[in-house]
Amino acid sequence: FQTGGRIMQRYVTSGERVTAGQELFSVDSKDAEEQAAAARSSLDAAGASLKLAQSTLARYEKLHAANAISDLAMDQTRNSYDLALTQYRSAEAALSRAENNLGFTTLVADRDGIVGTTLYEVGQVVAAGTPVVTIIDDSKLDVYISLTEKQYGLYSVGMPCEVTFWALPGLSLIHISEPTRQE
Repeated sequence: FQTGGRIMQRYVTSGERVTAGQELFSVDSKDAEEQAAAARSSLDAAGASLKLAQSTLARYEKLHAANAISDLAMDQTRNSYDLALTQYRSAEAALSRAENNLGFTTLVADRDGIVGTTLYEVGQVVAAGTPVVTIIDDSKLDVYISLTEKQYGLYSVGMPCEVTFWALPGLSLIHISEPTRQE
């Protein structure tokens, strides 16, 4: 997660196949939703201030052209408009950040693969940047075989074998090696 919080949903289990973009976990989004709502309100307020500053500037430009107001009053009005515009742009950026953070409350798979381990459960609190799940990239498979010392002498390279996979239930491969010719 790029944001911390209490885990509210776990959508996957170990051994399950996932695709890129699939939801894995979600944390409590209440704080992020409130921040986004506050940012939307700030943007609305900044928009209203900008609209008022625009209409005031338009009126003052006409009055200034007719020499009805001073240069100082015109400068103050332009400054008020510039300030309102800057506050509006800042509010837009704050809303964008808040909505972006809201999107970080759901963790999605960054690639296709198989869920190896889930490190957290629903109800636990996770900090931003803490790993919560491992996804095994199964596009290239490695096979590790463990033999006891007693078993070691019973097997040799090239022997026929059957291989099963914990991550791919129901899949069984049988390998029969062709003898190689020595010259």
